Amino acid sequence: MTPGYIPYRTASYLAPVPDIHHLYAVMNDPCPEGLCLMVNVTSIRARYHDPACLLDDGDHPFIQHPSYMLYRLAATMKAVVAP
Repeated sequence: MTPGYIPYRTASYLAPVPDIHHLYAVMNDPCPEGLCLMVNVTSIRARYHDPACLLDDGDHPFIQHPSYMLYRLAATMKAVVAP
């Protein structure tokens, strides 16, 4: 995570992955170990996608195409707080 960024539940995070930013939803405030559950938002490109949480253009400033939450690749990330 970006140094100095304090994640909190219902926030979003643009993760720099090589040259492309990926939008993640922060699912919880940091736990006592400083971890947050992050779920990636991805564009609907394939015939099948998880219909549990669909998003559309305008639901978030970063979303420009029909998208969905990619729950199967959810991951925990350590919250980094600047000293």
